[in-house]
Amino acid sequence: MYRIDEFSRSTQAPSVTVLRAIINLYELTSFGWGSSHVFDPHAASVGGFIRGRSMKSVFLSVLSSFLIWAIFPLAALADPIDVSTISCERLVSAYEAKTPSDLSFVNGILNWMGGYHATAEQGTVVDWDKLSDAFNKTVVFCSEHPGIGVLSASEKFMGDNIDDASPQSYDLAIVTCETVLTNKDVIKNIGDTFMWLAGYHASYNNGSTILDIEKFVKQTSDIAEYCEANPKASLVTAAEKFMGEND
Repeated sequence: MYRIDEFSRSTQAPSVTVLRAIINLYELTSFGWGSSHVFDPHAASVGGFIRGRSMKSVFLSVLSSFLIWAIFPLAALADPIDVSTISCERLVSAYEAKTPSDLSFVNGILNWMGGYHATAEQGTVVDWDKLSDAFNKTVVFCSEHPGIGVLSASEKFMGDNIDDASPQSYDLAIVTCETVLTNKDVIKNIGDTFMWLAGYHASYNNGSTILDIEKFVKQTSDIAEYCEANPKASLVTAAEKFMGEND
């Protein structure tokens, strides 16, 4: 059986000069998913690497690896991606390749779809463990149905088809900009969170399935600046300002 939680994590990123220029050579970390997604959004534990650095620099440092590992493999940076055209065959091929960039492609796309399929009732409440299980089921289903689109396949296991929220669920609306930079668990998962938010806003922006890479990079930079000026603001509020329909 395919297991997404087998993804390996690396401390080094591929040499992608275009994205490194955009992110301005910030320090790199890496992301994946699994049981480690569970965290207490009210807890605060300032890491030593944060001291002496601006909020924006830390924010973009945290996001930089995600942009390189999860976004770049999707398509040429200048070209918007129609997520609805990604086939199950492509997803499974990337998963089976097992390279860091291929696995991050799977990770990024499924996190985007997790947000896209979120229902009005679910809102911004996320249970990463249940979502991870939905990711696993999507890859297995895609391996058996290579001819269909990943967006349709993932809908079978996400949105209304995810069980009710569990005690492990949390509402992104209560995660503040400040918490993003002071809670180690939040920092670890911020890449997945931003891709989820991108999908979430795309769904509410007339159901758009277009993922514009350059626009997403600009949005994350704008959110970082906003968070630096408004550390007590909700991360969802910050994302809404720059990922919403009127951005």
